[in-house]
Amino acid sequence: EWLNQAAPSHVAYWLDRHIEEVVGRYAGKFHSWDVVNEPMWPGHNKEFGLRSGPWFRAMGPAYIKRAFEVTARTDPAAKRVLNEAWLERADHWGRGLRAAFLPMLDQLLEQGTPIDAIGLQCHLAPDNLDMDAFLQLVEQIQQRGLPIYVTELDVNDQIFADDIAERDQHVAAVYSDFLQELLQQPGIEIIQTWQLSDKYSFYQGRQERQVRVLPFDREMQVKPAYHAIAQALAIPRND
Repeated sequence: EWLNQAAPSHVAYWLDRHIEEVVGRYAGKFHSWDVVNEPMWPGHNKEFGLRSGPWFRAMGPAYIKRAFEVTARTDPAAKRVLNEAWLERADHWGRGLRAAFLPMLDQLLEQGTPIDAIGLQCHLAPDNLDMDAFLQLVEQIQQRGLPIYVTELDVNDQIFADDIAERDQHVAAVYSDFLQELLQQPGIEIIQTWQLSDKYSFYQGRQERQVRVLPFDREMQVKPAYHAIAQALAIPRND
């Protein structure tokens, strides 16, 4: 709340200080930083579909470039990632995000923003997935010379049957189909699930039943999703 009431110069100071303290503490220890996470929210009707958070309200779109520059200065060895959600969705929200993402990215790159990679979260909803549009976006990002990290992969199992064995097979099939298509694209450097065990999934508590969305169950036992991911990763790639 105090940040929302601060003068723009104070907000900029706290952005810099937050990055310098957190990134500086772990400098040289991490592979990469998600420097700016989920900057977009088309419903706020701002330039490039950006989210109207405290950083944006104080500095406008320039806060993104500033955050990347401070991170680069503080931990120059780490990769710097722009991370966004829901770009694979088929609904109006996904279409709006895809339409705004590339113009935003192009402006950042033209300004010399030190972005090393694009993070695509990929919280997959099997009934709300436009794979063709997503792969087209992936190709367009790669044409800009940026590798892609899949940063938060999981599969929402809400539409599938209660029977655990059946549900697990459906979830595994979604992982398999998605990864086999995606990994035929060059420049996919990281595949990372959003937690390993269903016990810690952020979907827990959003359904009345126990979710089955990740490679391991609540007891850290391997599920079909694990094998689907492993098999997709083992397929020879074009790059």
